Amino acid sequence: MGLPAEHDGMTSYLDVDWARRAAEAQKAIVVFDEFNTGGDVFKAMLRVLGERTVGNLTLPETVSMVALMNPVDIAVDGVDLAAPIANRFAHFNWAFDLNAWLDGVVDDFASQDIPAMDSLLGPDTVAHRAKMRSMLATYLRMSPTEVNPGTPEDFTTQAGAFASPRTWTFAMQILGELRENDEDAIFTAIKGCVGEAAAHRFVAWKSQYDLYDPEWAMDNPDEVDFTSRADLIYALLGAVQTLGKTSDESWSKAMELVTRCGEQGRADVAQPAARSLLNSKPDDATVSKRTAEIFSDVYRAVGVWEDDPAA
Repeated sequence: MGLPAEHDGMTSYLDVDWARRAAEAQKAIVVFDEFNTGGDVFKAMLRVLGERTVGNLTLPETVSMVALMNPVDIAVDGVDLAAPIANRFAHFNWAFDLNAWLDGVVDDFASQDIPAMDSLLGPDTVAHRAKMRSMLATYLRMSPTEVNPGTPEDFTTQAGAFASPRTWTFAMQILGELRENDEDAIFTAIKGCVGEAAAHRFVAWKSQYDLYDPEWAMDNPDEVDFTSRADLIYALLGAVQTLGKTSDESWSKAMELVTRCGEQGRADVAQPAARSLLNSKPDDATVSKRTAEIFSDVYRAVGVWEDDPAA
């Protein structure tokens, strides 16, 4: 996207005005209205949506992109989204609130009560994000066929939310920002990313899921029952390995918890977290003999020891 221009024998693209203004603003929302009124738009937008690149300009991560569109049957020359474009969005239907509209239209919406984002989102902490993301990652580990079932065959479904590694990544990013007990928001977010059927299956699984708090578990390793369901332990250790990379002290606590898991006969469950933590081991951190004996194969695999350290 952008107009080609030649300079010193080289052809480049001139910056598009809206993209330049968004990049300079640092924090911005770019809105593409009537997005589905021309198929040629989709080709131009593939790189914009996939790589955040407009001409020679790369938009910062703090710039969000929103596409607005009417249903095909009422849009002017409306067309269904092509699957590659649809799979680059989270999809949300707008619900018309009659009472809110009637209250606002009287005074041109001057007195509308718009909730602050802080009231809608979960705690802004590494621990919360790790806990929520690890929960979804554990579900996908236990249900691998959900990750990439393929592009839907019918065009209508292709034009909406459907599961792929990309859209599950979107779901994980959004989930990390939501409150753990906000079931409506969680379902809406997952549905918008991967579709309604997949969202129902995830929510049904989550309803049977009792999350450990990763910070509490790191401070109270004796209280964790590592003989419980494998998916619960996967989720806990997934969150713990993320927290373990935030400081040297956290790394030591995380490694101790992973070691306890291995000592209780769940070394197979603990190995992914052990590998991740070892790859981020602080230079001055030491690994206990207990840990070395349990995970010697892992440590040799990542190149920390050539020989069995427990020998």
